[in-house]
Amino acid sequence: GTPRVGEEAPADLFFAKQVTTNACATQAILSVLMNSAEADPDGTTAMDTSSDSDKDSKLSLGPTLSNLKSFIQAFPPDLRGEAIGSSDDIRNAHNSFARKDAFLSDPDKPKREATEDDDLFHFVAYVPHAADGCVYELDGLRAGPIKCGTYAAAESDDNPMAWLGVAR
Repeated sequence: GTPRVGEEAPADLFFAKQVTTNACATQAILSVLMNSAEADPDGTTAMDTSSDSDKDSKLSLGPTLSNLKSFIQAFPPDLRGEAIGSSDDIRNAHNSFARKDAFLSDPDKPKREATEDDDLFHFVAYVPHAADGCVYELDGLRAGPIKCGTYAAAESDDNPMAWLGVAR
């Protein structure tokens, strides 16, 4: 598919460009988290006011990600990526899981080129967007989100995993 940029991309779909080398896994996880229905401090959700049982299943991003999301929400995708790459908290969290030679390393150290013996992976996120009933691929190396297809958003209340068939 073709990346949707500018007015073509849904305004409420969180997409950030990947500007940090070897950060695709962290970028993919952040894309999923930043597009999840988040519980507000008052117990309602950012996307709707569902029943009490639904509120218990909504995600709480915590103060670090909530503040980051709030701060960069109005930024264009490239500046969102810069802000993510500049976040000490994100860098420290990533580096606590990353291979020591993988990503967000010391900029003063020389970079090593990949060889044929290296295992190379690239991670992207797939997220449902209930507002338009579409599933989007979020790959921070692309210009924007890519529409994969549509799913029956209304039916997703009965089957919250209905969108996965489109992502596959």
